[in-house]
Amino acid sequence: MADQRWLYVYCYRLTLDNALHAGATDNNLPVAVYHQKRNALIQLNRAARAAGIEQDMGLAQAAALCENLELIDYDESMELSLLKNLASQLYECVAEISVSPPDGLAIRIDNLVRYYGSYEQIWEAVKAVILSRNIRCHYASAWSPDAARVLARQQTNILLLENASIRRALNELPVSSLLLSQKESHALYRAGIKHLGALFELPATEIGKRFNSDLLKYLFSLKGDSYRAGPFYHPPATFEQTVILPFEVTGTDKLNAYLGKILKDLGIFLRLRNAGTQWLILTLCYREADPVTLDIRKSDLRFSFDEWANLIALKLETTELAEPVIQFTLCAGEINEYAGKEADFFNARKHFFARQQLLSKLTARLGNQAVSDAGWPEDHRFTMAKASRSHACSEQAAQHIPAFILSQPQRLTGTPKIEFGPVRIESGWWDNAPEQRDYFIALNQHGQRMQIFREQGGWYISGWYA
Repeated sequence: MADQRWLYVYCYRLTLDNALHAGATDNNLPVAVYHQKRNALIQLNRAARAAGIEQDMGLAQAAALCENLELIDYDESMELSLLKNLASQLYECVAEISVSPPDGLAIRIDNLVRYYGSYEQIWEAVKAVILSRNIRCHYASAWSPDAARVLARQQTNILLLENASIRRALNELPVSSLLLSQKESHALYRAGIKHLGALFELPATEIGKRFNSDLLKYLFSLKGDSYRAGPFYHPPATFEQTVILPFEVTGTDKLNAYLGKILKDLGIFLRLRNAGTQWLILTLCYREADPVTLDIRKSDLRFSFDEWANLIALKLETTELAEPVIQFTLCAGEINEYAGKEADFFNARKHFFARQQLLSKLTARLGNQAVSDAGWPEDHRFTMAKASRSHACSEQAAQHIPAFILSQPQRLTGTPKIEFGPVRIESGWWDNAPEQRDYFIALNQHGQRMQIFREQGGWYISGWYA
């Protein structure tokens, strides 16, 4: 068991860092995160500490010391969501991650040395992800998640790799630093045990007589004889992120800063799965009114940050807020893997994507019901073209379809030159509209291409090609 190595990342001000990263507040001003149930300030920036505010200080005392203190309400579910988002980002470089609510991640790193070459390189990869999100943290490594956790919470900030150095660092920890109940901590202190080294020297049978089995299991994990890691984190199959805003937003344009961070996470999520999406769902939540759901659709699967950001901005411009927004959720409606034609490296498809982007912008601006696209029905008969706007026609079949289908065939005059054909269509037995015709593509004396067929001894024009 002692051969394992676990890295613990202690994110001690996750809510505050998220607000600063999103640009929701100014780090040069005093900012604190307020825990309402405890009536305590639990996360502070440097400006708040410079104003004399301390950790766990009450709101009244803090307000007396600093009149311009900006407060962010603490939300436990929000903190857990941010922690899982960080785990999702770290999943790119490490595999075995255990989420330790509300503010930590335990990562097994001994099985990654063969890939990275050293423990220092593993930490550099993890640190790069954390810094990209502007998250402040303390860290430590040890032989179990619990041992690494207490060392990280004591701001060790060292990769302890040798068993002797881990044991020495643990022995010096005060008992008050352990994750014990207040009753258990007082009981150990009354027994004269002030440091973890003294607790390690006690026989397990003696500890079992005085304390419950949970403390004994915790002690075994701290010693490295066992470990108590939670279930390993696995990224969800669908993408969904919720942002609880640090202040009420009255204008939709102010949401773009938060949405930009989520769109970057969406891009990473899709890239890891070689997938794309054409549909995002944005839900805006108010304090009193019912939530508003906005559908934003794109005409192709390719992920483009700029394109999605523009489409969302266009959608928000036409949205009137019933009242200030307090939180919002962005999720992907449907995720599909890239097919071969979306990943064709050699085929220049700029004209195709330009058309798709135009449709996406029109849909975002005008709504899904206001924009339609002509298509071909799931039917071989050319006479049924006017009955549907489906897009089920294959590319091979589309090249033989006229751009304009006549509502009624016209008798052919002149002697055009047949360029292609015949194509026999014999279908329609299921809807009492049977058809049996041989179609040709012909070129007349004016250089116009048309679709013709012969019926009842005469030739008729059924459509024209562009």
